[in-house]
Amino acid sequence: GSHNWSSSADTKNDENELMIHDSTVANLFYQEFYQRYLDLSGTLLLKAYKACANSGNGMNQLLSSDAFSVYPNPVSNELSIQSIVANASNVEVSILDQLGRTVYHQTYANFSKDRIDLSSIANGMYVVSVRSNKQQSVFRIVKL
Repeated sequence: GSHNWSSSADTKNDENELMIHDSTVANLFYQEFYQRYLDLSGTLLLKAYKACANSGNGMNQLLSSDAFSVYPNPVSNELSIQSIVANASNVEVSILDQLGRTVYHQTYANFSKDRIDLSSIANGMYVVSVRSNKQQSVFRIVKL
């Protein structure tokens, strides 16, 4: 929601605001909101993501689409990408920063699984795009 700084917003309208300055907390909030929104029949432009069992700290998540999985999220140094289908052909993996700049790009003739070293990129939120023939999966990750 939004808060328009009027007396109605303060006293009678259901307006709100939320400012989160920690990327891990923002990611957790987003994932929880996303799932609750889908549970209530909301629709979003991106595909729904599934969370895996927590890995002890309650924060590492497995993001998956119909074709690919990306984990862990948040990620520290090494991101794993796995194809749901064995040996997917013509796979293109791109990682973009918040300004849309490509920070990683790799093309694979045959793809099953790969680990990507992210230790040299800055902490923040990124978009991972994985394309294979006629499918594209898009994931949002947090680099810590």
